[in-house]
Amino acid sequence: MWTKLFLASACLGLVGAAEAQDLTSAHHFVAAIYGHYPTSEKRPSFEPTGSLAPALFDPQLARLIREDQRLAKGEVGALEADPFCDCQDDSGMTFTVSSAEASNAGAATVKVLRRGPDQEKPETLTLDLVQTPIGWRVHDIHTPDSPSLVRLLEDGIADGKKAG
Repeated sequence: MWTKLFLASACLGLVGAAEAQDLTSAHHFVAAIYGHYPTSEKRPSFEPTGSLAPALFDPQLARLIREDQRLAKGEVGALEADPFCDCQDDSGMTFTVSSAEASNAGAATVKVLRRGPDQEKPETLTLDLVQTPIGWRVHDIHTPDSPSLVRLLEDGIADGKKAG
C-alpha cells in the first residue's frame, strides 16, 4: 500500500513539475513576442500577420488571418491593427507579461499588461495559447477593444463573403 501511495505522489509531483515547466515555456514564448515592442527604426520590422504567422499563431488562427487578408484584396480587412498590441502605432507603449496559468491540458492563458505613454493604469491583454508539436502558439487574443480576435476574424470573413 505504501508503495502505491509513494508512486501516486511521485507521479503527481512529476505532473506538477511538467505543468510548471510548460507554464514557464508559455511565459517565455509570449515574452519573446512582446520583446519586439516598441518597434523602432533601429530594429527589423515585426509583422506578426505576415511570414511569421505560422510561428506565432495556431493553424486555425493563421488560416483565419490569411482568409481575412485574401478577402480584403490588398485593402484593410477585419484585422486592421497589430493583434499583439491591438494598435496601429506602438510608440511609447510598454508591455509586461504578468501571469501564465494552465487552462487545461496543452493550453495556457497568459496575461500581458499594456501601458500607453499617457495611461496611468495598464490594460490587460489575454492570450490563449495551445501546445502544438512544434511549441506554443496563440489560439486567441482578448483585448479591451476586441473581446476575441477569432470572433472578429470570423465575423469579418462572413461579412466579406456576403459582400463578395
